[in-house]
This record gives sequence, structure tokens and C-alpha cells, in this order.
Amino acid sequence: MTPEPTTRHAGRSRQTGVRATRVGGSATVITPPPGPMAGYAVRLGDSTGTTADLMARVTVFDDGDTPVVLVVLDLLYATQALTRAVREAVAGSTPVMPEHVIVTATHTHNGPADLATTQGSVVRLFVADACARAAERAWSERREARLVTGEIQVRGISAHRRTRVGVPDETLTLVAALDEKTGDPIVSIVNFACHATVHGPEMTSWSPDFPGAVCASLESWAGGTVTFLQGCAGDVNPVVSTRDWADASRIGEIVAAASLQLLRDAQGLLRGLTTESPSLESTFPAQNRSRCRLVAPSCLELASVLVDVDPGPRPTRHTPSVHDDPFTRSRLWIEDLHARDGNLFGSFDAIDRLTVQVVRLGVDLHLVALPGEPMSVAGRLLRGSGPGTVLVAGYADASVGYLPAREDHLVGGYEVGACAYEPGALERLVDAAVTTLRELR
Repeated sequence: MTPEPTTRHAGRSRQTGVRATRVGGSATVITPPPGPMAGYAVRLGDSTGTTADLMARVTVFDDGDTPVVLVVLDLLYATQALTRAVREAVAGSTPVMPEHVIVTATHTHNGPADLATTQGSVVRLFVADACARAAERAWSERREARLVTGEIQVRGISAHRRTRVGVPDETLTLVAALDEKTGDPIVSIVNFACHATVHGPEMTSWSPDFPGAVCASLESWAGGTVTFLQGCAGDVNPVVSTRDWADASRIGEIVAAASLQLLRDAQGLLRGLTTESPSLESTFPAQNRSRCRLVAPSCLELASVLVDVDPGPRPTRHTPSVHDDPFTRSRLWIEDLHARDGNLFGSFDAIDRLTVQVVRLGVDLHLVALPGEPMSVAGRLLRGSGPGTVLVAGYADASVGYLPAREDHLVGGYEVGACAYEPGALERLVDAAVTTLRELR
């Protein structure tokens, strides 16, 4: 199926009027009062406290004509109702159009429930107001920045959750906005795919899980505002031990340390890298030794594509048998759960028209935001779709559940049982994103 025509929002041509992008960042607490929790169906009762605050992290990109705002929330999902509220609030506190605000979530399983229902209206308003204030601060503090990006592999902290021999997506992509004059970090965006499930269902307090530890650690080491941008983590889980905050911090610090390598590399690249050769009696440039690249400025441009997908059959009641294989048992269990509770955690959007957002942040630097929980193959395909760097975020715009690949549907399993769509939905989203990337390059 061909997606609907792309809706563009751009002010200047790509060839004229290009100047350095101004970037601002801000973070604010969005920890709610005690209430029902989202993430684990076997966890009953309200939250019992706060292990670490939930945060909203806001980044403003401004080229003087087409500003774009990225909002990342320490929540299970960014539901349609929450996304709409955040966009309107940010547009009310900054000169940014609502459709230029991208809203996504870190997918922590220790955040509030009911964000898609009327029961969650108070929490949605609270989060939206906090985002508006953070966006206003980020806008007022924006500075001329040079964007630098790099990639590194982070091994040993994640695993493919659908097979014991599968290799997870271990690519971490960093985009750093460095002050044009000082080289200091303004904003660092850490893009990595891994379920935020270090904490298990026994944890009954609010927590951002390991993404929160990534941000807190890197901010303490390097400064600036750090945002963890969750990738396509539908089939990637963390490798855990004690499952407490110390364990989440352990994993978060590993991710932050890998990010710090790239960030320090980026700062050196911006300031200029050289090396000396006594034998040649000379000093010569060493920019090609860097794992990062400087991003040439470009006019910002955002495109949104609506993609029609085919809804799957309504879930039905099942009684899994001990004689079933694990993939069948897990599929039947989650289908039965969805049949009994049509809107699990009050956090799902029943829609069959999904939005793909693509932003050009610089020459050969793009951000793709996908809804739901895409499998990691989507991230790999989009990063390899052409030249340059592509940040790939899942859990954006709407909460539509798991998006397995066609081959996953043939095997079954939990993620397939929790999918609301017929096979091919993920592939349509990826195709739409690839087409739009090609148009914006």
C-alpha cells in the first residue's frame, strides 16, 4: 500500500539562507503522585514511592525558520492523547508549530498507567505543563551549535529476546550539539535500542529504569542536557542481575561511558585533531582517526507520512496448555489477556492509520520517529538506507503495541500475540520512512 503524500513544513530552500542551527536543552521532573502503574500485567496495586524521578527531556533545534522540538518522556508510551497535549502545550510556550513537536517515550515499565484514557487526564495535563515549561527554558537558552555524530557498539548489556542465539542491535548512535564557540556540550542525544525492563514486576515504585541512569551519568561527567532516545527495542531486552536501581545504574553507566567516548571524540574533532611524527619531522592532521563526523548545517525540514495498516483479528480467550511449545503458550497467554482487558494499562491507541515522522537536522543527518514497539530489524534497515546518520526512535506519536516483522509472525510468540495488526505493518512503516528519507536527502 502506498502511504499518503508527505506533508512538508519548510521555510527556506536547501540552497540558500543556511546558517548554524541554534540548539537548546532542558529537563524537568514529571514524577506523578502515587497511582496505577503501567508495564507488567502481573503487578497489582498503585505505586509505593519513587526510586528515581521520571523526567521529560526537551531539545529545541532552530534554524531561524523551521524550529523543531524533540520531547522524550520517561513513560511506557507516548499515547495519542498525551502527544496531542504535549504538542499543544509546547506550541503555547514557544514559537514552534504543534506538528513540529516530536513526542516519544523511553519505555520504562515503572511509570503511570491510563495515559490513553479519561482516568489519566490529570497526569497528562501535569506532564504537558511540565514539557511546556522545559521547552520555554530550552528555547530561551538556545545557542549556536555544531552538530557532531558518531557510532559505537555496546556489547554485553542486551540480548535478543526471541531467540537465545540471535544477536541484538548493539549500535549506539550519538548526536552531540556542541557550543560553536567553546565546544562544550549543549545537548547529547543517545540513541540505543533496549527494553527499559531492568526492574521487574516486583518493583512497585516510580523509576526511569536504565535510560534515566544513562542521562544522569553522562550529564554529571560531561555537562549539558542528555536525552536517551529509545530505538526499535521490540525484541531486545537488557541483561540483568539484581534488577534494582543499582543494576539499572550499572547498565546506564555502561551506555553513558560508551557515549562519553564518542562525545570526547566529537569535541576533539570540532577543535581539530593532529598528530606528530618525529621521523617525518612534521605535524599533520588526524581528523580521519575520529569515529565521529562534523555535520554540515542545513535547513531543518520535517515530513509526516500517514500509513494505513490492516487491523488484525480481535483477540480471543485462550487457555494455554503445558503441552504447547513456549512460543505458542506465550502468544495464547497475551492474546487471552488482551481479550479480557481491551486496553491494558489504559495505555493503548486502537488506530489503523499510523504516523511516521522524518526530520532533516543537517546534511546527511536525519531523525526517524516510528510509533509502537518496532522490532530491531527496522532500526538496522533505516540506518542502512542511505548515506549519513539516521537516528531511529520507536514509541513515538501513538501507543499501538508491538510491530513484529513478517518473519516473526510466522514463528509466533509473545510479541506476535500482542500485535494489533496483520503481518506487513512494520514493513509499510519502514518503506514509508525510507521513501521520505530519500526525498529529504
